[in-house]
Amino acid sequence: MQSILNFIKKNHFFLLFLLLETIAFSITVNNRSRERTFFLNSSNFVSTVIYNNYFKISEFFGLRKENDKLLKENILLKNNNYILEDTITYKINDTIRNRQYKYLTGNVIKNSVLSQNNYITINKGKKDGIIKDMAVVNSDGVVGIVTNVSNNYCIALSLLNTLNSIGCKLKNSEYFGSAIWDTKSYKQLILNGIPNHVEVKKGDTVVTSGFGYIFPQNINVGTVDTLWKNSDNNFYTIRLNLSVDLKNISNIYLIKNILQNEQQKLEQETKELLE
Repeated sequence: MQSILNFIKKNHFFLLFLLLETIAFSITVNNRSRERTFFLNSSNFVSTVIYNNYFKISEFFGLRKENDKLLKENILLKNNNYILEDTITYKINDTIRNRQYKYLTGNVIKNSVLSQNNYITINKGKKDGIIKDMAVVNSDGVVGIVTNVSNNYCIALSLLNTLNSIGCKLKNSEYFGSAIWDTKSYKQLILNGIPNHVEVKKGDTVVTSGFGYIFPQNINVGTVDTLWKNSDNNFYTIRLNLSVDLKNISNIYLIKNILQNEQQKLEQETKELLE
């Protein structure tokens, strides 16, 4: 609205000229039937063009509004889905346990894929409830992990970062390992730790294992492209095609593990006992 007012203020002489010209033209047309007919036909054409373009613009903003609405509805479905899953799994009436993960929406405002350690800037921060080590995903699968947070923004290390290691498993067998980027292609990761006696074939789906405290289990990571047995150990090296096109990400979800602190504290206490 302010931009429209600024435009009128800046061009008020020109707009006044157009108004006077329009009045003069209307007087001329009303007094001449031939010009009036021409004007009516022309005005119908112009109004049709204006209406069609207005409809397209309205449709664009309407779709954007509808997209935002769908994102919010999807968040509710995801949050409620985890409540349902946990209720079935644990069969207890514990509100905290029944809601281990909470989904929040966000938008990518900066992204890199060309360096060894790529990161993503997201338009959500501390004031939105974002904390370090939250998972970042989209509708296709894993995107990265939040590593730094300010009041209004957060930075996530994407999968295309040599500092990131994602706990994964084969969806069809539950054997697990870890995936890391080898910097060769923005479309692929390397999965290590799968025993070479396990049957693995091209196209097999790889998902998050749920180990650790960042990612829920069964979020898509990628599919098997190629694999080979290592001569110096009993494990495969597997090249994965990523589920997410990290050159084309916009709308994302940030996942908060509400029980993260409790898990970390317990694991640290156990570690100290065993040392």
